[in-house]
Amino acid sequence: MLELLRKFISEKAVISVVYEGGTRVVEPYLVYESKDGNRVLHSWQQSGAWKHSPPPDWANLSVSKISSITPTEKSFDQPHPDYNPQSDRFHHVLFHV
Repeated sequence: MLELLRKFISEKAVISVVYEGGTRVVEPYLVYESKDGNRVLHSWQQSGAWKHSPPPDWANLSVSKISSITPTEKSFDQPHPDYNPQSDRFHHVLFHV
């Protein structure tokens, strides 16, 4: 799963992920390791299922809860203007755009 995420992040590919049974379409920007050791995908969600706030909005998805990743036919040129890979909230960045 991590290698797929690394690939799609480097390609700036918009992806469809199945997360906790719901499908989400996201721009994947960064994978980080949280303080408790969980690996998390930080992304801009364009559409699909949601739990806390409806898209478009930020989505932090636990990699262990992603059951599938499929590229869409779309890509993005630049990350969302509010994207900040140096944010303190990202404990240990593994890879990013």
